[in-house]
Amino acid sequence: MTLLASLRDWLKAQQLDAVLLSSRQNKQPHLGISTGSGYVVISRESAHILVDSRYFVEVEARAQGYQLHLLDATNTLTTIVNQIIADEQLQTLGFEGQQVSWETAHRWKSELNAKLVSATPDVLRQIKRQRRWR
Repeated sequence: MTLLASLRDWLKAQQLDAVLLSSRQNKQPHLGISTGSGYVVISRESAHILVDSRYFVEVEARAQGYQLHLLDATNTLTTIVNQIIADEQLQTLGFEGQQVSWETAHRWKSELNAKLVSATPDVLRQIKRQRRWR
């Protein structure tokens, strides 16, 4: 089973429409590079990578099956994620509650147009473990 398929199964089990990944360890398998910059949004229907211009070309070459978005002054995290929420009519958005500061979570809850739910996708850790044993 692919990483995206496993995450989508996890979304269903958690009754979430999508998840916003911000931690380096959970973004890396999607980005193909290890960076603290950028975000990944996985929904039941699509997968999105949001990065700034420093990483755009490198991630674009590695990210197959993802829609790539350039973060800049106009296209902010909030703008892009709200567009994804509207396009897919998402109601609930999980985020890494153990990795995100209270201030960031509070800001997201007021700026993003979906119900935010603190959720940790342990499925990523399980998948990484399985891949190491192969």
